[in-house]
Amino acid sequence: MAGGRRELAIVRLVGLFDRPRPRRPWLPCGPDRRSGIDRALVDLSEEEWQWVVSSLREHGFLLPADPQQPGVLDAHPLVRVYFQEELEKERPEAWQEGNLRLYEHLKKAAPELPETLEAMEPLFTAVVHGCRAGRHQEALYEVFQRRINREDEAFGWRKLGALARS
Repeated sequence: MAGGRRELAIVRLVGLFDRPRPRRPWLPCGPDRRSGIDRALVDLSEEEWQWVVSSLREHGFLLPADPQQPGVLDAHPLVRVYFQEELEKERPEAWQEGNLRLYEHLKKAAPELPETLEAMEPLFTAVVHGCRAGRHQEALYEVFQRRINREDEAFGWRKLGALARS
């Protein structure tokens, strides 16, 4: 790799996501002082950011820029999984903190009781990040059961066709 801590911070953050993400802000709530997951990126100028991203693209760690979505970063799924596993195994505190921050952010990003698949998308993603952060029960009951499933209503799959019947 280009060798820097900023490059490593970006590809580790890419590993938190399962799809392309807007370039900034990576994680809500500013830098995490306990795990340091995004500390290397906090004071990065726009010029430095562009240089680091270009370097990662040049070395194949990030996919080329998409002209249709210029502010989005993406990586090949194998690169994403490698850095996901590396972060989870080598820096479990950072892994958990990053997922917790995303979980909290995504719960707030959606309406309390979304009426469309598009509006419900942050809640589906929040469940994944909540489980990764070790908040299994909370993600199940507070997000999935109460907000997606609407208790016994099965709203997600009955009304929106979003979930397969079990």
